[in-house]
Amino acid sequence: MIFKAIFKYLEQKETLNNYIFNHMTINQYYEDKWMRRKREKKDKLFADQWPERELCMFYESISKYLGKKILDIGSGDGTVLDYISRRRKVKKMVGLEISKIAIEQAKKKNNNVKYFLGSADDVYPFEKEYFDTLIMTDVIEHIMDINTMLSQCRLVVKREGKLIIVTPVFNLLKKIIIASFFWESFFHPTNQHIRFFTKKSMDLIMRKHGFKRIYYRWGLTWFGIMPQNAYFVYKKIKND
Repeated sequence: MIFKAIFKYLEQKETLNNYIFNHMTINQYYEDKWMRRKREKKDKLFADQWPERELCMFYESISKYLGKKILDIGSGDGTVLDYISRRRKVKKMVGLEISKIAIEQAKKKNNNVKYFLGSADDVYPFEKEYFDTLIMTDVIEHIMDINTMLSQCRLVVKREGKLIIVTPVFNLLKKIIIASFFWESFFHPTNQHIRFFTKKSMDLIMRKHGFKRIYYRWGLTWFGIMPQNAYFVYKKIKND
């Protein structure tokens, strides 16, 4: 059963990989992606990645770390911010997104969120130490320049502010199975995921940029024994 589930996951992933390979720029890829979602709402390739059940599980896991001013980095169509706004009162919610089309869709969901056009690994158009909480859901694994992104995160989050990350993660069992049976598919040269994390490797890069982990748990799993993704929460600390 677990192998069948992984095969299905990788089959969808390979379709995405081939789609990305034919596109010349990151910006164009995301504009094309969101245009396709806009045209074909029932398209399985770009189906909603955050069903209500998963949004609820994510929110219940990290809600106590949410502050009054929240920045969602790589906010997409605003699904996460819209859900948070329905569950609690937040003073300020801001989204940073590379796709104009995604921002248009996000504004239709919730006009109380302010959206900015920009890349996660570029200079952020925000004041220093302005936000209490930063969120990145399914973003960091796509980022070319992680050092610039985390430097910008540190710049705009308040002292002891929180950085919440959702990303695919690897435990020992997952590493063994993928290395033995799925290496070529999982690490295909045109894979849209260009960064891969364990809990340890994530902690190392975050520590380098002045963040300390205060919470961790698996999110989606395969049969409860192998994680598809994980929720990380980091706190901004003083540099050593």
